[in-house]
Amino acid sequence: MLTVGNGDLFQVNSSGNIVKINNITYSWPSLQGGANQVLTNNGSGGLTWVAAGACTTCFHNNGDSFTGLATLGTNDAYELAFETGGTEKMRIAFGNVGIGDTTPLSLLTVGNGDLFQVNSSGNIVKINNITYSWPSSAPTAVNQVLSVQTVAGGILQWASATQVSNDSGAAGSYVARIKATADGVGSYRAVL
Repeated sequence: MLTVGNGDLFQVNSSGNIVKINNITYSWPSLQGGANQVLTNNGSGGLTWVAAGACTTCFHNNGDSFTGLATLGTNDAYELAFETGGTEKMRIAFGNVGIGDTTPLSLLTVGNGDLFQVNSSGNIVKINNITYSWPSSAPTAVNQVLSVQTVAGGILQWASATQVSNDSGAAGSYVARIKATADGVGSYRAVL
């Protein structure tokens, strides 16, 4: 018998079979697996070859021969993480997708710290870590622009492009008049 490591963490028996790896006992199949078979573990260290499609704990891409829905996920309340190069890049947690974020707070979150968020209704609720509330309808007239209704809440509303004002009543508030420039159709500039 061959053993390696303090405490016999790796063992090969007198028949040449590996019986322990990293101090975990395994029982290997006596024959080589067939084409397109995968090695599965019964949970007690017993390894067997099974057809890739028969594996209930595997995800196997069978080229273009899927005949139905292929499911990848968890059924035990665990989150699903995707890594590249040994670093987590994306996570699905409780139905929320986080790209570059391991704790997504919205349906779609991008950037560590939930900097960009889309809620379950499809509304963008945060950009660059600033919370916004967007209008629930399209503009009602030509040349309307988005205007901040309340600065603290980031509430946006449609306003006439000819006059956008600060309704806060604070000293030094300005009114911007948006005018078409002479250099082309659809070009505008703000005049304060």
